[in-house]
Amino acid sequence: MKSSFALLPIASMMATGATMLPALAPIAVAKEQVDPGKRLFLQCRACHTLAPGEPHKVGPNLGKILGAKAAQKPGYKYSKALSQSGLVWDYKTMDHWIENPSAVLVGHKMVYFGMKDPAQRRMLIRYLSRETKSGDPK
Repeated sequence: MKSSFALLPIASMMATGATMLPALAPIAVAKEQVDPGKRLFLQCRACHTLAPGEPHKVGPNLGKILGAKAAQKPGYKYSKALSQSGLVWDYKTMDHWIENPSAVLVGHKMVYFGMKDPAQRRMLIRYLSRETKSGDPK
């Protein structure tokens, strides 16, 4: 594991009487550890909220989404296609949906062109599972 600290030179001047001596002192600064799933979710957050009970945006709130039946959040107007789809947001369905929603269901209203990299999709689904209180995505 990489160190979570970086050494940065800090220029300072130390005064001793009339003489000014420059000094460089390394200090440790913690680097932010960014969850890759959180970084990937940045492309989703304009339309979706995560925590259960948060309001809907352009898209529905995703609280407790994994394992839930599609189109079941009260107060959100889903497309007819999604409402009648019978989809359940298990890991496999979510993975295919994030890869290419239109390949899963024609007639949905989500404007998203997909995430092709399977490793990125796995990281995003793990993040969704944690942040939406959905449990283990399997």
